[in-house]
Amino acid sequence: MTDTTPIPAAVEDDHHGDILVELTGEHGEMLVVSGERIPRVVLTRAPGAEVDDHIVIGTRDPRHLTLTVDGREATITPGKGKLRRRS
Repeated sequence: MTDTTPIPAAVEDDHHGDILVELTGEHGEMLVVSGERIPRVVLTRAPGAEVDDHIVIGTRDPRHLTLTVDGREATITPGKGKLRRRS
């Protein structure tokens, strides 16, 4: 059996400093990005939303997602999430 529990990912950017990306919540319903010189960004999937295992947050349906930037609600328009030959 393989443990697929997500762990926080940390990166260092020359301009923005250390950045931490975490998938949290009991069912992976919250994606949090924070860092030294960036506002905290939280993407949350609504309870009861249908979950697609191929999508990190579980859905790309904006009706089931809430985005906050530095504590303020923001608009989200998710893309199709497809890789193209030029990707």
